[in-house]
Amino acid sequence: MPALWVASQDPIFDSTDLSCLGLNPSRPVTFAVTTTKNVIEHLRAKHQISPDGPIAIGSTPSQQTIVSMFGNAPPRIIFNEEVFKHLLLQWIVANDISFRMCEDSFFRRLCAYLAACQPDYSGVYRALPRDGGAIKRYILTWYLAMKEEVKAKLYGTLAKIHFSFDMWSGPNQHAYQAIVVHWVDGGGRLHAVLLSLHWFRGAHSGLNQADHLWRTITDYGIVPLVGMFNVDNATNNDTALVVLAERLRAAGYPSFDPVADRL
Repeated sequence: MPALWVASQDPIFDSTDLSCLGLNPSRPVTFAVTTTKNVIEHLRAKHQISPDGPIAIGSTPSQQTIVSMFGNAPPRIIFNEEVFKHLLLQWIVANDISFRMCEDSFFRRLCAYLAACQPDYSGVYRALPRDGGAIKRYILTWYLAMKEEVKAKLYGTLAKIHFSFDMWSGPNQHAYQAIVVHWVDGGGRLHAVLLSLHWFRGAHSGLNQADHLWRTITDYGIVPLVGMFNVDNATNNDTALVVLAERLRAAGYPSFDPVADRL
């Protein structure tokens, strides 16, 4: 059992005590810090630790030192390259890490150290991408796989799919259009997913917005499931929904009303 130490102030004797919680947190063993002799004896007797390091627990072949018990334990799972890549991409995307981080010598040394700690971890260094371009390719592959999952969920809905979209400019002065879908699955659970975050080039006209809306809807194969829209009352949004209604009618789905089906 490892030792866990907590320092506390004794208000009666105006001194500092050390309490070991390693054996029983509800009944700590307390020592005054004016001497270390009792602390050393406690560590040696109860935790098999000396000032020089861990003490062998016994002399029989079945008994081991603390280091051998914990330092060389085999990994509990087998290294999986695809799982490693997935976790690496999650870390990069969620924390806005540069794709070139995988080229950083210090980061690669860290991974090399992990690979050297256990024989089964040697695949970590082999699986580590060599350059930022590989990270970009991995993210694109991951995106396409997740896109197919979203498509499958949208196809499985029993009701209409509803939309919201908006435009804004980022700090880099680029304009973006976000399209979000909302639907209820067969179990009655509400879902909301970002379908598109489009770098919008050209005028923010209703026609241009409708073009991208239509491309996104047809790309996901959900033309028959278009329901209602929740958008700002800007005039270009009015035009976008009118154009979208015309394209839905031309595709054989005339029921969408750009006024009645807008919140």
